[in-house]
Amino acid sequence: MMGGSLLGYAIHAVRPAEYESDAAITVGIDYVETGAMSDTQQDQALNAVGDVIQSPDVINLVVDDSALVGYPVSAEQFQQYGLAQREGYKWVLQVRSPDPEQSEELANLWVERSLNVLQDALTHAELADTYDTQLSGLESCFQAMTTAVPAYVPCNLDSIVQLRSQMASLATQVIAERQASDSILSSMSFNISQQAAVSDTPAIYNRNAMVFAGAFIGLILGIWLNSVGLSERILRSLSRGKV
Repeated sequence: MMGGSLLGYAIHAVRPAEYESDAAITVGIDYVETGAMSDTQQDQALNAVGDVIQSPDVINLVVDDSALVGYPVSAEQFQQYGLAQREGYKWVLQVRSPDPEQSEELANLWVERSLNVLQDALTHAELADTYDTQLSGLESCFQAMTTAVPAYVPCNLDSIVQLRSQMASLATQVIAERQASDSILSSMSFNISQQAAVSDTPAIYNRNAMVFAGAFIGLILGIWLNSVGLSERILRSLSRGKV
């Protein structure tokens, strides 16, 4: 078992060193605007941020800019290097690479491009809310114009046909802006709470898992060798007429 542990540690030791750089985006939610949110609703909103951070749009921007900073990578390579993890209201963006400066550059590119795309999504969410409010107002006008009871109609439209046309146009705009918002809420805010720095020490990557795996393999191998030896002794004893 000890030999297996040492083997696992040795395998880890001979692997190329990897350096990790972390950046982070912190998410704010205006609960005055949203009202009370359940834990599930909060998780959905915060996880939507992670979906944007890990989206092809963001990754492609990072890949395009990586060559400009002297560390070109493909989308496939970046997906191997990068990992986004949520910690409460914060998303930590980790990049691991054999080159510590590449890790730092890519992590900072990732967090900056993520912020840009999130801000764009936020703008679309705000427009969707604006159009939705306007649509609600026109719907109220439509109900007032079509009621059987005479009522004051706060609309500057000449006909129901014109009203319906404007309502249809606004409904289309609401749908388009909601889709472009990528489920980001207009009540959210984003800021880069941590910039990546160059790491001067390699990351400990799965060392404990490798040592454990080596120990487990050593244990299984020891049991097997012991059982093989016992079987051979029994066979020798039987061949000699001994029990």
